[in-house]
Amino acid sequence: MCLRQMRSFEKTSLKLASFRNHQRFNLRCFLERVTPRSIKLTSNVTGLKADKILKNTERKLLNERVRQVNFKMKALKEKQEQLTKRLADCLKSECFNKVKEFTHGL
Repeated sequence: MCLRQMRSFEKTSLKLASFRNHQRFNLRCFLERVTPRSIKLTSNVTGLKADKILKNTERKLLNERVRQVNFKMKALKEKQEQLTKRLADCLKSECFNKVKEFTHGL
């Protein structure tokens, strides 16, 4: 039971680290006004107004992606806190500290 919680804690920490990187990337793109390839939109309609509509839509999509990543990170942090409490009850303090130290670098 304790091993399963430890593995879950490790996986949650890895996911959280991955989402932190994803968040940083998206925020940098947003601040630098760069559109990631995955959000880039194209249209067969040409003209300045069409280009402006596409740029605004891409910007809104990027903003929504940042919002969703923040929401997911909040959920992962809550799960990590719950697992931390369970592991603190399950493990000896020195073993628990080693687990935290190991996963802190992720």
